[in-house]
Amino acid sequence: MNHPAIRQRSRPWLLSAPTIGTVIVFTVIPLLYTAALSVSGSTLGQPFRDWVGFSNFAKALDPTNVAIRALWQSVAFAFVTTLCSVVLGLATALILDHFVRQGNIVRTLLLLPLLTPPATVGVAWRLLLDNNGPINQLLADLGIITSHISFLSESPWAFWSVALADVWQWTPLVVLMLFAELRALPREIFEAAAADGASRLQTIWHITLPQITVGIAAVTTLKLILSFRMFDLVYVMTAGGPGFDTYTASYDIYRTALETFDIGLAAAKTLVFVVLVSVVMLPVVKLRDRAVQRVY
Repeated sequence: MNHPAIRQRSRPWLLSAPTIGTVIVFTVIPLLYTAALSVSGSTLGQPFRDWVGFSNFAKALDPTNVAIRALWQSVAFAFVTTLCSVVLGLATALILDHFVRQGNIVRTLLLLPLLTPPATVGVAWRLLLDNNGPINQLLADLGIITSHISFLSESPWAFWSVALADVWQWTPLVVLMLFAELRALPREIFEAAAADGASRLQTIWHITLPQITVGIAAVTTLKLILSFRMFDLVYVMTAGGPGFDTYTASYDIYRTALETFDIGLAAAKTLVFVVLVSVVMLPVVKLRDRAVQRVY
């Protein structure tokens, strides 16, 4: 049993055992439990009450059900907020890299929105966007509006208000990651470009952006994942309204599980949402991998 060859073969398994155990405990077991719930009639008080087959999935995928709208609303929200955050974050990082010599103070300031709990962010933006809040007052003082706008209770303002709060919170993360990428680039290539007479825009387009393509792809993937799981802002700011304008999949699953107590249907909706996110993320991940291969 103590033969050196046996010990050599078993060493990789021993080294990977903690990782495998973590994946099983925190991923495989919850996934299997959710799958079992999804084919059962379960409530909070009585899990696995009876077998219902795929009827929960039929309800979750019913085109007349609000769950389908919630799924596509989550996709729209994820792509809109990710696009805005990445574009604004990249522009801000480029500006900081050009004008800021020492980034310690900047990094500290950018961390503030990230350190703020999402529920607190939601409350703050709800107060800012209130009918009598400072944003309405500012717009009225500037003569842009003649009557106050109900940002959180009118369509399409509610969707864009929640998106604005999300972009405000997570754009600093994009800035920090891309700013770190920019600071790590060798200064010699920029000095050589300047010596050859390249303009600032030419340098950014032909040198800077190709050098940080992997960083942009990585932060885009991360932001999409964060946007798909967004729940707090909707819960605090709009409760899914007005109507179903901000009714996302995460909020729909929450209401199904903890307001109607239909755990089986909530589990089915969760699995459908996981499949949708996986399908949407697949081309994004492939584009990221292609960017990595192109660079390395």
